[in-house]
This record gives sequence, structure tokens and C-alpha cells, in this order.
Amino acid sequence: MKRIPLFLSLVLLAGCLNYDESLVVNVDGSANISIQLKVARQIREQLKLDYLFDQAKVQALLPPQARIDKFTADTEKVINTLFLEVKVPDLKSAMSSFNSGGDFFGEIKFSQNPKGDYVYSRSLQGIGKKISEALAQQAGDPRKQNAILSILSRSYFSYRLQTPLKVLESNANKVEGKILFWKIPVTKLAEPAGVVMTATFRQPPSLIFLAAIGALGVIILGLTAYLLYRGWKRKRG
Repeated sequence: MKRIPLFLSLVLLAGCLNYDESLVVNVDGSANISIQLKVARQIREQLKLDYLFDQAKVQALLPPQARIDKFTADTEKVINTLFLEVKVPDLKSAMSSFNSGGDFFGEIKFSQNPKGDYVYSRSLQGIGKKISEALAQQAGDPRKQNAILSILSRSYFSYRLQTPLKVLESNANKVEGKILFWKIPVTKLAEPAGVVMTATFRQPPSLIFLAAIGALGVIILGLTAYLLYRGWKRKRG
């Protein structure tokens, strides 16, 4: 039996592809995004993810309104790491223009349906396509293919979305109040159907609307009390 090359041994021992992203939507419509990626160097090369470790290239993938505030990348070690923070002044307009054609960050949509509810969706089929292509390239070498699969079977795409809006429905793994959590096995991304994260939110009533409802309630209560009082007086008279 041929020996597995040293680099494959290193990948099997320390390999990973773990992606963590947090999106916090603020009351004023702006948003803060933080991303952390840990990926084995060989997997980074196999999936052709070098561009993610280049700040200028990542900025080019983002909507024009988005600004990278912090960016650190390390490609020297066996496990490569990436961390960045992004600020978006207007998430709705930014997301409506964000369609990276199935790239690593996926196709993201943030819009309103006819009912006025906000609808968020994110397709992760782009990274799934990259994984399928990488495995196909190793079709003639089962050892390399199995090594990649071994890593990916322990890898996750984790995502956290927080908004000031009420969550109506979603396909998140967990919901805590107005925070949604997805944790998706990377191998699932390579399935033909891919993965689409979806969530629908409702804008809470405005203060003016709530005040109007309150005033109407007071008027109705006062009118009811007046009619009861008049009825009581008639009975006494």
C-alpha cells in the first residue's frame, strides 16, 4: 500500500473549513457584519479560496455601500485564518444590489413582500459548487478525495442573524427571540439542491400608530363609561 503523502497526513490531523458569520441589523437600518474563516491550507488551495485572503478582492465582492473596518489574514500556517468586520450604512439598499452570482458569500436578498414583511434569503450554492469541483478534480486519486471528504465532514458553516424585527418564520436551526442561528455541515452545501437560508420578519408598529390605538381605546372606554352613567341615571330617575 502506498504511503499517504505528508501534506495529506497534516490535513487529516489538523484540517478544517469552519466559517462563522454574524450579521446584526440595527434599528436605523444599518448593519454590522463580522466574519471568521478557518481553513486548512490545502483545502484553501483546492477550493481556490485565495481571493478571500486579499482585502481588495473581498471589498470588490461586497456592495458599494459596505466598508471593511478590520481585516486580518494569515496564510502561513497549516490552518489559515481570516477575520474581518464590515459596516453597512443601509442594509436594505445594499442587499438589493448584492448578487455575487453564486460566489463564496452566496446570493443575498433582503426585500419586502406584498404584506410589508421583510424577507431575507441567502443561497450558499456557490461554495457547494466549489466543493463539488474540488472533489471532481481528485476523482482519479481516491486518497486525496477521501482526505478532503474527511475534513469537510467535520466542517461547518455557522451563521447568526439578529434584527430589531419580530421573527415570523425561518428555517434556522435555532431561534432565540430576535436572533436566528444556522449551523450547516459543509458537506450539505455540495448537495444538488444546495442550501438556502430564509427568514421573514415583521416591522413592529410605529410609536405614532401605537399612540393612535391607545387614544382610540381611551375614547371608546370614555364613551362606554358615559353611556353606562346615562343608563344608570335613567333608572334612578
